[in-house]
Amino acid sequence: MVRRFFRFSIDSVILQIITLLFVFTGLYFAILTTREIINDFIQGDFKTILLFISIVYYLGSMLFVYVELTFLIGNICLDVEKICVCGDIRYGREKLQYPTSINYVDIVNVEIVPLKKNSKGQSALLPRPIPYLVITNKKGKKFRFGLHFMSKKSVKSVLNELSKKTEVIKGFQFDSAKLFNDFLNARLAVK
Repeated sequence: MVRRFFRFSIDSVILQIITLLFVFTGLYFAILTTREIINDFIQGDFKTILLFISIVYYLGSMLFVYVELTFLIGNICLDVEKICVCGDIRYGREKLQYPTSINYVDIVNVEIVPLKKNSKGQSALLPRPIPYLVITNKKGKKFRFGLHFMSKKSVKSVLNELSKKTEVIKGFQFDSAKLFNDFLNARLAVK
């Protein structure tokens, strides 16, 4: 059975509501101004300012749709044999989560660490560190899964489910309660 864990916390829900309000109002005004442009064009009185306003509304709406998609894409997935994430849709220096996966049988260590880095371990321009679920494999390679904008309940579920899967498949066990406390501390980290 595949379980997906989404980025829903109070912070992310408020930000998503604001984003959706901007999208809907922007599209509403874009449709109104487009209708006015068509009416004015039919009557022979073409106003370039209305065309400019409607283009701004359409482009702004696309930007807010992009922001909304950054919350919906890149969620943690616990599969039958591995934990994976497909990565977020951001580009360049703002990309935080890259696609990664690790099989449960390869897990050696699990920890939660606050980092001012992306999931590849490269420095990122962040005002505060974000908590990462860092899983180490047998070769010593670290796989980082971003826990930013996830609720406490979701993180607790991820840790409990991961603990069950690793215990059943490999016999590897870790203290999910201690890791959850590490997550709570990592959320408040400033350095």
